[in-house]
Amino acid sequence: MGASGRGLYFRSVVLVLSFSSILAFANWNDDYLADSLRLSRTVQCMNNDFYVSRLLSFEELKNHLIDDSELNAALKSNSVADKIIYWREQANCIIKKRPHDRINDAYVWELSLLLSMPDCVVPTYPVEIANKKVVIQNLENLTFGSWIVIPNHESVRSVSLEDYWKAHLLAYILGFSDLSGMNIGIGDDQKIRFFDNEDVFSGNSAPCRSGRFFQVEFVSTAFDWPQYRAPISHNFAQELGAYATSLLDKKGELMHYVQIRNIPPGAEHGIQERMELLSQFAFSEGTTFRDFYAFLYPNMASGLDELSDLVGKILNRKIDHGIAVFFATRTIRYWGLSEEVQFELDQWIEKYIPA
Repeated sequence: MGASGRGLYFRSVVLVLSFSSILAFANWNDDYLADSLRLSRTVQCMNNDFYVSRLLSFEELKNHLIDDSELNAALKSNSVADKIIYWREQANCIIKKRPHDRINDAYVWELSLLLSMPDCVVPTYPVEIANKKVVIQNLENLTFGSWIVIPNHESVRSVSLEDYWKAHLLAYILGFSDLSGMNIGIGDDQKIRFFDNEDVFSGNSAPCRSGRFFQVEFVSTAFDWPQYRAPISHNFAQELGAYATSLLDKKGELMHYVQIRNIPPGAEHGIQERMELLSQFAFSEGTTFRDFYAFLYPNMASGLDELSDLVGKILNRKIDHGIAVFFATRTIRYWGLSEEVQFELDQWIEKYIPA
């Protein structure tokens, strides 16, 4: 369908939705589409053929899934707290039911457009089926690791340093908090693709103690990739600096976006805070992502080499900061630690994580 055809289609949809709203019969799916059309008209980064064509594609897929009797029956049998994934290979899509009707994945995709980083996120669209909200994505051929295991080294090294930085800056801005190996995909185009984007919009607090352990909001097992310590060029440093500064001009569009989309409370404030902090970082030739991470969390970062040695002994392999922090903050409390190792961890936390 050409641009004029898409325009005719969406104009007709708007008319139907307007009539439905007058009669007070519009359902959640209609309302979400209507708001999507408003975004396409009023938010600059969504006022393009890419966003509109994706909406059209998702609407066609939605109509197919709503008529899927097997899917309807399965969703009716689920509780609101269930987390389940359904595959529909014939429709070339995956359906994800998140607990309590969360549709953060869809917001992340749209915000990646607003932040000019659309290549990093798999397009996602929410649909209500059988009174349950789900998110749908087209299937993509992705390579990824598992838990704290990174993908194969050939795939990892195929990702450019530029794309590595862009993906992780987006993840930082949007408050990603579950970037384990199984949630970081690499597409056929050698770009990082985030496809499991439920745990986002985290807070901006500094690393803090949690009982005998500690926690930190932003960490990625991809900090074990070689790109984490690779220096950037002068030209790319200038590009990143310009991008960070340009984010401050997007506050108006972000405010408009949250007026239309019901993103979680506090999410907008957190995004704006992280954009402000990013604009204060001094990008220069030779800068590494490890430098940026140290800028975010200076106290903790000064001891990460020590933590990597400690966690490496537990896992019996050489690791870097990503797996060390992810393991130490997400998993280690369920691990059977010896008294000696627990004592070393206690000492490390005492030294590098303020009370």
